[in-house]
Amino acid sequence: MTFLLALTPATATPAEGAATAATTPLAGFVVANDGRLYRAPAPGGSSGGGLTQASSTVVGPPGAAISTVRQSNGAPALFLIGAQGGLVAATNRATAPGLTFFNVGPGGLAMPGGKVSAVTAPDGVHVFFPGLNGGIYDVSFGSQVKPQPVPYLVSLPGLAPSSASIAAGWDSTGPGALFVGLDGALYSVGRSPTGWTTSTVSPPGVAPPGGGVAVLSGQDPMLAFFAGNDAVLWKTAGRPYPEPWQPQAISAAGAITPGAQLAATHLGPRPDPWQGAAVFFAATNGAITVAADLGSGWLAPAATTPPGVARPGAALSIASDSGDQNLYVAWCGNDSLWWWLRWRKLVPPPPPPPWYGEPYMLRPPVSIQPGANTSAAVWEI
Repeated sequence: MTFLLALTPATATPAEGAATAATTPLAGFVVANDGRLYRAPAPGGSSGGGLTQASSTVVGPPGAAISTVRQSNGAPALFLIGAQGGLVAATNRATAPGLTFFNVGPGGLAMPGGKVSAVTAPDGVHVFFPGLNGGIYDVSFGSQVKPQPVPYLVSLPGLAPSSASIAAGWDSTGPGALFVGLDGALYSVGRSPTGWTTSTVSPPGVAPPGGGVAVLSGQDPMLAFFAGNDAVLWKTAGRPYPEPWQPQAISAAGAITPGAQLAATHLGPRPDPWQGAAVFFAATNGAITVAADLGSGWLAPAATTPPGVARPGAALSIASDSGDQNLYVAWCGNDSLWWWLRWRKLVPPPPPPPWYGEPYMLRPPVSIQPGANTSAAVWEI
C-alpha cells in the first residue's frame, strides 16, 4: 500500500474539503466567545461545511479546554471546567437528541475554563484536572459517565499551577496523569494498590511550570512528551525519577516553543506489530509539525502545513477516524478560524518525510479566540 499526501492550499474552502475527504463520524468542539459550545464536522462529514452550535446555553469561558473520550460501550463523552469552576460533562444518549450537560461535583475547585484531560481505562473513564489549591483532582466514572461521582483530590496541594496542562493515560498499574509542577519538574499521579501516589518523573527545571504534556498510554510504562526550557521536544518514560531518568531528545533545539501544547497518538490499530507513534505541535514558525516514529526510531520533526497557520505552541487536538486510516488534527488559527488537518496514517509504515497534510478551514458563525483550545473525537450527534 502506498502512502500519499497532497497539500491542499491553505485557502481551500470548506466545500473544496468536503469534495475530497472521506466521510467520517469524527467531530471537533470549541467554546466560542459567546461561551457556547460549537461543533466542527470533519471534512466530508454529513453535517455540512461549517461550525454549528452544539449547546444553546453558556457552558464555559471562551476558549475553555475540552477533553473528549469514548466510553467502553462506544458512547462519547465530553468534559470541561465550567464558569462555576467545577467539572461539566456532556454525553449524547439514545433517549435524548443532542447533548445532555450536567455538573460533576461542586464548583470553585478549579480555574474556569482550565485544562482537563480524560481517558478511558480498563476500569472506566477517569477525568483529571488541576485545582485552585495546586493539587490534582480525579473523577472516576466506571463504565458509564453519569452525574453521581464527585472529584477526589489525588495529590498533595501546592504542586501545580491552577492553569497547568495535564495529560491522562493508563498502564498496567491503573489510570494516571502527568503534568509539569511549579518547580518545573515533570510529575505523575497514579493509582497504586494502596491508593493514589504522586511521583517525580524528572529533575526540577526541565520545563516551564504548567507547560504542555502529552502521553501514549496502554503500555508499560506510559510514554510522556514535553517541550523543555531548552526548546527541545523530549520523550521520557512516565515513571519515577531517578531510575535513572533517561529522556530522549526527538527534536533539535529551537524547533518548539518551551512549554508548547502537544498531541500524541499511536500510529495504526492496536495491537499492532508496527509500534509507531506521532506527536503534533505548532512549531516556532506557526506550522503544524509532526515528530514521528515509524517503528525504527524517531525522525526529525517535519512540517505538515505551511508556516503561519497557528500560534507557536498553541493548543491543538488529535483523533483518528472510525476506520483508523486518517488522523485529524484540530486547532484555532491566527485568523480565528477553525482548522482541520487530515494526515493519512496508512500501514505498512509510510516512507520518510517530507510529509504534507491536507488543511481545511471552517468559518464559525461567531468569533472564537485565536489559539483557543479544541477537542476532536469520533462523535456522532
